[in-house]
Order: sequence, then structure tokens, then C-alpha cells
Amino acid sequence: MKLYSQLIKIANQYSKWLKNIFSAIYNRSLTIIIQLVTIPILLKYFGKNLYGEWLLLTSIPAYLSASDLGVNVTVTTKICSLVAQSNYGEALELYKSANKLFLIISLIGSILIGIAIFLFDWKGILNVSYFEGNEINYCLLFLSINIFLSPILGLSQGIFKAEERLDLFQNSLSIQQLIEAITSTVLLILTKDIVIVSISFVLIKVCFLLFTINTLSKRYKWYKFGFQSHLSHSIKLLPVSFHYMIALLGQSLFIQGPILLIGKYLGSSQLIIFSTSRTLTNAGKSLSSIFYSSFVVDYTYKLSKKEYKKASTLFYKVLFITFILSAILTFSLFIFGSEIISIWTKNEIKVEEKFFGVLCLSSFFSTLNNCCYSILSSTNQNKNIGLFYFFSSICLFILLYLFSQGSLLIFAILILSIEFFQFLASYIESKSVVTGKRALF
Repeated sequence: MKLYSQLIKIANQYSKWLKNIFSAIYNRSLTIIIQLVTIPILLKYFGKNLYGEWLLLTSIPAYLSASDLGVNVTVTTKICSLVAQSNYGEALELYKSANKLFLIISLIGSILIGIAIFLFDWKGILNVSYFEGNEINYCLLFLSINIFLSPILGLSQGIFKAEERLDLFQNSLSIQQLIEAITSTVLLILTKDIVIVSISFVLIKVCFLLFTINTLSKRYKWYKFGFQSHLSHSIKLLPVSFHYMIALLGQSLFIQGPILLIGKYLGSSQLIIFSTSRTLTNAGKSLSSIFYSSFVVDYTYKLSKKEYKKASTLFYKVLFITFILSAILTFSLFIFGSEIISIWTKNEIKVEEKFFGVLCLSSFFSTLNNCCYSILSSTNQNKNIGLFYFFSSICLFILLYLFSQGSLLIFAILILSIEFFQFLASYIESKSVVTGKRALF
């Protein structure tokens, strides 16, 4: 009987991991399909110039995505930890407190953005010619409101993660993305009214929030939506959230820094080669992330229960398999990458072999770095690694500037060097977490 129970437990564990992996594959595949399908359709029916201006308008409110100050991720992680310890009361208090904080941010943000939108001439500022001034203003207003609603919805969807249902969390995001893509595409084709499309985003977000709240209420007895909690529960996590934002900022600088300097000093032709090559290597990274990201919630649960031996064993197994998968993908990209790029760009872009090889190796260490970082993000341990990411990215930016008259190969070598040290730092930090040498959450 004991053996039977153990076998059932093992089967359930593997079943859960497989659900997470397949939902991740589904999520990423759907994202790619949506991009492949909607872009040519909108270009055909909307026109190149009109579609370009729509993309420009939608990109402006996207800068508000950091308005949650990183609280969404850190609060969700903390809730996961509390649920793992069966501390449902405190988890619910934190959830409601974060809802209240996001509601306040949304109301204040919407008012300030509304004033800024109608105070300035955005048609002239953005150099938009196909849309009228009021049309642009209302479009930006509703797109901004949509962005402000995202943390409230995201926090509710995060309850699925807290209940070890990462697959439901990912599927929820995918269905929402699909509905938004279909609705916006159809409305743009039929009406070409960007205000109606912007309002549809808000309505979809509200409907998904109501649907998510209803689903959670039926599935989990402890869950109850609300705002009736003291702000101090979520505010005390602001320092942790700040460290998370620093980590994201460092990663963003690492990505955008080379693009800026290559475009400025090596020219647009070299930038196209670099960007195209990195897009291909990033595809390999994305495939590897499907595997290791499926275990994030497991880390939170095991470490919350102080099951350090189990967490450590799982971490090293996941890192080893990620190492193998990434090595295979890296080698494959190195062998076939140049040919893929030639076919992809119809021989418009030729990639130098040494440069591409170094970039592939850089992508390999970046994958291992992200695998290790998943331990840190799943336990809100972003302080040290966040600072290291930030200052190492600044260091990379300075080095690229000093060697700005060099070649793409030199740029790739510098990127590889920093990626390697970031991986070492993440590994050391992760090791101290899974072995219980650091206080968590």
C-alpha cells in the first residue's frame, strides 16, 4: 500500500510537470502564430502607413507597464509561499492589499495620464498624419487604462500559480491574448476606428477579470476577491519589488545597449545583421525556457516548506537537463544558423561564422543564467543579483562604447564575457538559496 501511494504521488508529480511544459509550448506557439497571421492581414487591409501609426500609438502606453513597481510579481511569489504553508488567511490579506494598491495606482495614473493626453498635441508630437487629434487622445487614454488594469488581472491569475496550477495560469494568458488578437484585428478591418479597438481591450480585460474571479471562487474555498485590507501588507514588499525592478532594468539595458551602440557606430547594415542573428539565437533560448520555467512554482513550494534537499536535487536536475538541451540547440544553431538566416532573408543577410558562433555561445550561457535566476525570482531573492545585473550591464555598455570602432565579433565577445559572469553570479546566488543558507521571502 505504501509503495502504491508513492507511485501515485510520483505519477501526479510528473503529470503536473507535463501539463506545465505542454501549456508553455502551447502558449509560445500561439504567440508566434498570432504574430505570423495578424501582421500580414493587417498590412493588407489596414495599409502599411496606417498600420505603422497604429503600432506607434500602442507602443506609447506600453511604457506604463512598469507602473505596478514590480509588486505584481513579488506579491504573487509571496502568496505562493503562504499557500504552500497553508497560511490562507495571510495570503488573502496580502492579495486584497495588493488589489487596493493597484486600484489606487490605476485611478491616480488614469487621471494624470488623462490630463497629460488632453494637455499636449500628441498628433504633432508623434508626427501622426492618418488619425485625428481627438481620435488619438481617446485611443491613448483607453490603451493606458487597459495597461493599468493589467496588474489587477495578473494578480488574480497568479492565484492559479499559488495553487500549483501553472498550466491554468499560462492557458489563461493564452486565451486572453487570442481573444484580444482576433477582436482587435476584426474591428480594425471592419471599422478602422482605433478608439473602438482601444475600448475593446478594456472591455476584454474587465470580462477576463470577472471570469477569473468567478473561476477562482468556485475552485478554491479560501479565495475571495476584494480590496478590504490594509495597504501595509503590500507596501512592506516594495523594497523587494524595487530589487526586482532593478534586475529587470539591468536585463533591459543588456538587451538595448548593444543595439543602440551598434546602430550608432557600426551602421544600420551591421545592426540588421546583429538583430537578425540575435533573434534566431533568442528563439533557441525561448525553447529551452519552456522546460526550466515549468518548475518555478515547485521551487517556491519546496523552499517555503524548507525542503532544501528536495529543492536542491530538483534544481541540479533541471540545470543539468537545461545544459544538455541548450547545448544541443546551440550546436544546431551554429551549424545551420547561417543557412537559416540566408533562407529567411532571401540571401539579403550574410552572417560571419566567427561572430555567429560567439553569439550562439553567449546565448548558451544566457540560458543557463536564466535557469538559475528562476530560483531567485521564485523566492523574491532579487537584491544581490539585481544589482549585479544592473552594474554588469552598465559595464558592458561602457566596454562596447570603448570598442565602438571595432567589429561585430568584438561586440559579441564582450557580450559573451558579461553573460558568462552573470551566469556564475546567478549560480552562486541560487546555490545559496536552495541549500538554505539565506532567509527567504
